[in-house]
Amino acid sequence: EEDVDDALPGIATEIQNEINMNESEQEEQEEKEEDVDDAMPDYIEMNFDRKRKISTKRPLRQLSSAMLDYNSPRSIEAKGNDVTLDENTSCIRQSTVLLDSQQNSLEESPGTLDSILDQKQVLQNSLQPLQDEEVITSDTPENPDAMINEIESLIKDIDVAGDCDFVVDIIIDFMKDNRNCVSIQNFCLLKFSALCSANDNYKKSMVSTSAPDDILLCMKTHLKEATTQQYGCEAIWSCCNDKQGRDIRHNILILVRAGVVARIIKGIMEHIDEKDVVKSGLGCLRSLTIQYEAREAFVMLSGVEPICRAMNYHTNVAVIQRDGCALLSNSAVDMEKQQVSLASKCELKVVINALASHGDNASVVEGACFALKNYTYDERNVRSLKELDDSIQILEDFYQQSKDSKVSDIISVVLDRVSHLKETDESLESHLVDTTLNHMIEDPTVEPGKKVQQVIDLMEEYDWSCKVLTAVFQSLTLLYQCYPLQRNLLETSGVIQTVIARMETYKSFAPIQINGCKLFSEILKNADSLRTTILDADGCGVIMEIVLDHKSNVEAQIAALSVLKTLSKEFECWVLLLHLNFSIEDVMTAHPENQLIQDYGLEIMTNLSLHGTSG
Repeated sequence: EEDVDDALPGIATEIQNEINMNESEQEEQEEKEEDVDDAMPDYIEMNFDRKRKISTKRPLRQLSSAMLDYNSPRSIEAKGNDVTLDENTSCIRQSTVLLDSQQNSLEESPGTLDSILDQKQVLQNSLQPLQDEEVITSDTPENPDAMINEIESLIKDIDVAGDCDFVVDIIIDFMKDNRNCVSIQNFCLLKFSALCSANDNYKKSMVSTSAPDDILLCMKTHLKEATTQQYGCEAIWSCCNDKQGRDIRHNILILVRAGVVARIIKGIMEHIDEKDVVKSGLGCLRSLTIQYEAREAFVMLSGVEPICRAMNYHTNVAVIQRDGCALLSNSAVDMEKQQVSLASKCELKVVINALASHGDNASVVEGACFALKNYTYDERNVRSLKELDDSIQILEDFYQQSKDSKVSDIISVVLDRVSHLKETDESLESHLVDTTLNHMIEDPTVEPGKKVQQVIDLMEEYDWSCKVLTAVFQSLTLLYQCYPLQRNLLETSGVIQTVIARMETYKSFAPIQINGCKLFSEILKNADSLRTTILDADGCGVIMEIVLDHKSNVEAQIAALSVLKTLSKEFECWVLLLHLNFSIEDVMTAHPENQLIQDYGLEIMTNLSLHGTSG
């Protein structure tokens, strides 16, 4: 007990000295603050340290003075021998814990215990004001408008002084202190956009701080707020262009690596019905994708599909169509490798629709035509463009009517590529079907298994040609009949799935549908167990589409029913037909004179009735 009595006064004295020192420095600092307003520009210039971050642990009611005061001992960084707020608090808390332990061990010594309790109370009283200052400001302030006005005034004064870095730090800190306040977050996002639009120096200041991360966190936190997504896109967008023509690729690289592409796509999909969100998002992505890393991120995130959906949703908004075409074009082109990616039909269709819907808007027409010019560098995209209904006719009409020589020249290039490829493909198809394929089948020097595999490979190589695919299906049927020992090559699920996929792709081309059904009929005659394989590959659905889409084509009806009469033996087929309300009686009624259709129809009805009875 005597040792404790000797030690306690020293501990308390040291702690009290530290508290007194902090209070003294705080008083000196308050005296300095009285002259801040008069000397603000020089004060900021002399004392601002770019590496120093503003503390997020002080009351917002003291925000103005604290943001101008980087000499405060309660700054988040220590200066000299000063300690931070956290260090003061930790020191005092450790002392109170020590006193608690001593109190428990000295309960039987009233005199010593009273002394310890007195010291403990003094330390707790000293801790209380520090704890009050350490509390982070509420995320839902009572009067956000007043706070915004205060910050607005402060930013205006510092902006006049020309310190862009300091202004950006103030806005970042304001965002961090009020993460869940939508009005404050929106104010900060709008302020970023306005400052960057007015002064290009702010772009550099933004990307050199945590601003991109704070903007993305804001958009993530308030994903359901359409205005926040719009303002977030605009804030990012403001860093992606430069009025003075300076190279801003470094800015874009920082933004892309922060994850802005994914966040913008997410915002667009969440608010696809909001015109302003989509417009800001597409404009921002368009500017970003001039950089390779942004294009790569966009493709990896499968951004094409949601952008096409957004363009289809806002077909009447010219700006969205223009920027959408430019964005899709940017994402498809790899300038370094001098190649163009394969475009989906959906992608090509939205570009054609933009051209057709906004023929009187020069910027949309030019953007759409430029996108088509880029796409048609790859012959695969030219073939896809040919298959789109009325696409070539729309281009020809614009070529004849356009008064813009630049647009006419671009369309002329696209049409020339289409025409040239059409001639080349027709020559290739004729040679393959009339000569190569026949020679491949009839060549006695080639073993049967290799013949079958060579024909199967043509389905992949010439998947763009309806004429070649029709001939391939015919050849496979013939090979299946001629070489029983090689039938296992055609009875694999991979070949069956490929045939069904080609039939689904060219569902309107009757010869492919007819010969695909004939191949399946031949396979099912000898391999009844493959019914489930065909059903699993959605073969029943494809067959029903043939029946419904080619009602007047008797040959197509016979070929489809020939397969369906075998598939209908499976319970899964009955369930699917029942679910789709498919009526075989309607097919039979439509062709009363054709005996095959009547016979196949009766057999199908008998098979289905057995499932219904057992069910």
